[in-house]
Amino acid sequence: MKKGYMIYAALFFGLCLIPVLGMAVPEREQSSENRKLADAPVLKDEGGWNLDYLSDAGAYFQDHFGFRQELVTANALVQGKLFGVSAADSVIQGTDGWLYYKDSLDDYLGTNQMSGRALFNVAHSLAMMQAYVERQGADFLFTIAPNKNSLYGEHMPYYDSSRVSEEKNLVNIKPWLEREGVHYADLYEMFQGQEEILYHKRDSHWNNKGAAMAGDTLLDALGKQHLTFTEAPSERRTDFTGDLDEMLYPLALTPEEEIYYVGLDRFSYVGEVESTFDPRITTVNPSAEGSLVMYRDSFGNALLPFLANSYAD
Repeated sequence: MKKGYMIYAALFFGLCLIPVLGMAVPEREQSSENRKLADAPVLKDEGGWNLDYLSDAGAYFQDHFGFRQELVTANALVQGKLFGVSAADSVIQGTDGWLYYKDSLDDYLGTNQMSGRALFNVAHSLAMMQAYVERQGADFLFTIAPNKNSLYGEHMPYYDSSRVSEEKNLVNIKPWLEREGVHYADLYEMFQGQEEILYHKRDSHWNNKGAAMAGDTLLDALGKQHLTFTEAPSERRTDFTGDLDEMLYPLALTPEEEIYYVGLDRFSYVGEVESTFDPRITTVNPSAEGSLVMYRDSFGNALLPFLANSYAD
């Protein structure tokens, strides 16, 4: 019996040591986490001895222990597949394989909403921007990309979907924009009018067809002549991996179908562009006219080719 306990203890501590020993293995690129991982701790810096060395070392180990991606994925699979809950703080595990971004939950539930004063401040600031832009002889257009669960909330967990609210910042701000005379393209209304699902199941953004429809809507609102992108030739490939899927299951990704439009290559990038997440991107298109300045968040990544094909720069 004593020997059995010793073997059990040895196995237990051996398993616990695997993450430590694994730190000797070259670390794979941590591309799935939308944050900066902890730096290696230092005993001394320019200010002298580092009194937070032990806490810094703990944070570093937590972010860099051996086989971290494998263990994180295994834990997420157990919690997600067996218990239907998310192992990542920033991801909501929905039904039928759907994933949602946690930061959209307050708006979905109608909690912690912007006050009337805050909504006015946004609308009035946009009105002042618009007035300045129009004095320079340009057109101004504002839009908001809807949260996925505002459009497709039927796969949200039951304990959230039972408390869903129709009161959303996206809805509440519209009358303030109208009152301030802001030129606004309502993508929420446009997407609500479509029977087809135009967002990815395992990503927080619209798919390429959704981006194409958004591009058509924005350019129509600007009075810009353009191709009807959704009527362009396209092909479907099951090769897209979602941002939420990468955060939750970094080594067990589920590729989704994506639509790729043919012929959207009339524009060229100016200089070296690493990705559509670059803070500043410039394009040129000799076959088009006019110029556009777009301030964007990550929804603009899939939108960029459609607008870049419609403007000279």
